[in-house]
Amino acid sequence: MALTNDLGKYLNQIISDDEKRLLVRIPPHRPKGPFPKDYNQQNRSFSETYFYYTSKYGPVPRIWLCYSIFLEAVYCEPCWLFSNQNSQWKTGLKDWKKLSTRITSHASSQAHVNACAIYELWKTNQTIDETQEEQLRYKASFWKMALERLIRITRMLDKNSLSRLSRRIYARL
Repeated sequence: MALTNDLGKYLNQIISDDEKRLLVRIPPHRPKGPFPKDYNQQNRSFSETYFYYTSKYGPVPRIWLCYSIFLEAVYCEPCWLFSNQNSQWKTGLKDWKKLSTRITSHASSQAHVNACAIYELWKTNQTIDETQEEQLRYKASFWKMALERLIRITRMLDKNSLSRLSRRIYARL
């Protein structure tokens, strides 16, 4: 069986990092039409034109947008592989009404932008190695604890009406 990145083949599976590395190296799953019409949605269907948006300089590919033949649904490959937020873009979107608006909205969402950034790092094989990640976690934990201590001190001073007193003492120094 040939390697494919059609979401329908991987639905409800946990994908390992090695599998993700393979999936980001193959081109996005963008089959040619015609696509099946949905009679429950006034005979609407997906179209290849959604794979592109038109700028004043001509068509620009939406490289993140994919279509699953198995699910008959559209999905976002970076969000499917790297987003922490659950959405229809991760599991397959089958509602064709106002799809252009939904695509534009999704493309500008923070979760999508973050997932695309991670996707591009993985594509260029620049993942953060474990020691660097551990150092980042340690620093974040340290500063979080420092901030929590400052908040506790401030609350204690405020609770005991010492904030005015401490300001007067500090002003005399």
